[in-house]
Order: sequence, then C-alpha cells, then structure tokens
Amino acid sequence: MRKSMLFKSLFLTLFASVALTSCGSDDGGGSSYENLATTANGNGLTTFVTAAQIAGVDNLLTGSGDYTVLAPTNGAFDQFLIENGYANINAVPVALLKEIVLNHILNSDVQLDELVTGYRRTLAHGPASESSAISLYVKTDPGIKLNGVSAITTANVRASNGRIHIVDKVIPLPTIVTHLQANADLSSLLAALSFDADSQFIATLSGTGNQYPFTLFAPNNNGMNTLLNDLDVNNYGDIPADDLEELLSYHLLGGQNKFYTQLTDGTYLTLSGQNFTIQNTGGGKKITDVQDRTANFTGTATRDIQAWNGIIHVIDKGLLPGL
Repeated sequence: MRKSMLFKSLFLTLFASVALTSCGSDDGGGSSYENLATTANGNGLTTFVTAAQIAGVDNLLTGSGDYTVLAPTNGAFDQFLIENGYANINAVPVALLKEIVLNHILNSDVQLDELVTGYRRTLAHGPASESSAISLYVKTDPGIKLNGVSAITTANVRASNGRIHIVDKVIPLPTIVTHLQANADLSSLLAALSFDADSQFIATLSGTGNQYPFTLFAPNNNGMNTLLNDLDVNNYGDIPADDLEELLSYHLLGGQNKFYTQLTDGTYLTLSGQNFTIQNTGGGKKITDVQDRTANFTGTATRDIQAWNGIIHVIDKGLLPGL
C-alpha cells in the first residue's frame, strides 16, 4: 500500500512537471524555442538573417526582446534585388538595408489575429524624422496585406524572443504615396493627386526632392466627396487643372514633418501659397480654411502616419483655398 501511494505521488509530481514545461512553451516562456535568428534560418529565411547581420541589427534576432518579424522569403528578396538593380544583398547600401530590415520588425509579439486593419509602428526610421518610427499599414479584408503589397503566407512561427510571420514580398519603405495607395479610405485623394500627370504630385510625394519632408492633411473619401459637393462638381475633371493643383497644394506643408502635438494654434503657410489656421477647441484640433470651412482630424489612429518622406494626418473634409 505504501509503495502504491509512493508510486502515485511520484507519478503526479512528474506529470505536473511535464505539464508546466508544456505550458511554458505555449504561453511564451521560451523554454523549448530557438531565437528568431535560428528559427528564421531553420525556416529557410536565410537572406533576411544575412541582411540583418550585414546591417548590424541581428542582435534584435538573437537577444532577449519580444519582437514580431515579418520575414520575406529568400525568393522575395531575390525579386527585390532584381527590381532595384542590386547584384546581391551585399550591394544594398548598409544604411538603407538597415532600415529595410527594421521595417519588417515590430516592437512587440503580435499574433496573426491581433493584426487588424490600421497602422502599426515598425522599428525603421526615415530621413523625414529621426524620432518618429515609420508606420506600417495593415489591411485584413480580403486577406492580410502589409503596405498594400506584401501578404502573410505562414503565420505564428514561434521563437524564444518573439514570433515570425513569413511574407511573400519585401515590404517597401513607405512614401506618402505608398500609404495613400495602401489605405482604401484615401483612394479619392490619390485619384485627385493622380488626375493631372503634368502636376507631378505623385512623383513629388514619392521622393525626397524639393520641399521635402511633407506634412499632408489628407481628406478621407467622405471628405473629398464633401469637397466636390461644395464646389458643385461631379468629378475632378470638372475642376480646371490650375485650380485642382492649387486645391491639392493647399493640403500640404513643405519642408516640415509636423507631428500632431506640434500643430499649435496659429496660421500655416501651405505649398499653394495660401494659409489656413489650426485651433485647439478643447474637444480636438480643427483646421479652418480661407473659405471659413472647418475640418476635423479623424482620430488618434489616423494621425502621425509616418512615411519615409513625410507625415500624414487624416481629416474629415477637403480644404478649399481661394480659387
């Protein structure tokens, strides 16, 4: 009887020990997982690990943090190198490669079902701002797309210091235009900017040339429709080309990457040469154009959208300059 009870006690102790070890694996304790670098290599993501090593940020993959890595396949990197004219991964300028790698890392452990439509911050920084991490746009319907181009093909590959979601394309460092293309609720503004090729808006907002960085006050689709209604026109083709250019330039500040907190009460000179005013009313900041029309910022989730070459704040009404 004593032997039987002793055996039973030992069995329960052993069972509890095994159960705790298993739970530790499931809840992120990391007892049975390799680090992100080893896990990535084991899943054939060797180019990404090599890129991190060349860029000097592989410590993020081997250290004790808690990261989400959106790791492109080797084939995705091959395609990226071809499209950008690089002979191999060593040919990519190291400073640029560093930001490309960091653009695929989130500073927390994010499961697939936690990736909802909206903006997240990567670890990358661009020339527009040394302090503001670059934004990543996640779209979930239909299927998850990152910055409008990269899809997750394998999710929730666990590691001791985070997890990996494998993606089918290198996620581009987003310009202002990239973010407009990725977010369907900004498609009307994108159409307006694209309407007259001679205006060069798309080329300008895709680069880091004259008057960069840019601060764009981006009307959502409803806001652009309101603008058309206020102008009593049906589409952008009904607006004279010079007026359309003036109107769109009125939504841009040049040479500035203005965070929401920096938008203090006062008058702001736009790229159109005309001013608008910003006022904090206590319930939020409002923009008043020269036609005495008022636009509101749409919320915390859609302001301070950081791009490589500037920043975007979404507003609920298109601004109207003097035409």
